[in-house]
Amino acid sequence: MPDKELGEKVCAYVKPAVGAKIDPEEIKAFMENKGALKLLVPERFEFVGDIPLTQTGKHDKKVLREYIKRKIGFINKKSATGKEVSPEPVEIKRGGVAKSWLKRKK
Repeated sequence: MPDKELGEKVCAYVKPAVGAKIDPEEIKAFMENKGALKLLVPERFEFVGDIPLTQTGKHDKKVLREYIKRKIGFINKKSATGKEVSPEPVEIKRGGVAKSWLKRKK
């Protein structure tokens, strides 16, 4: 996620299993106990139902970055593509391309 001082900070998107209760502080403690550098431990966790995918099936980092920028109010009303973006994710169908993960307004 963007940061005015460092340029960028770590934000983790987590898709928990159905019924799982996840505590972000437990995740941080686990990572630190395993030797993760503080710089790499996420400062923010976003719990989502699905992760947007590219056409090749990889995590769509551009959409995730745009989503968090919009959610924390870091960018203007329009995204990098010039279209307005709403911070609320929409439902993603499994196995499909997640182009509509962010609501785009014409």
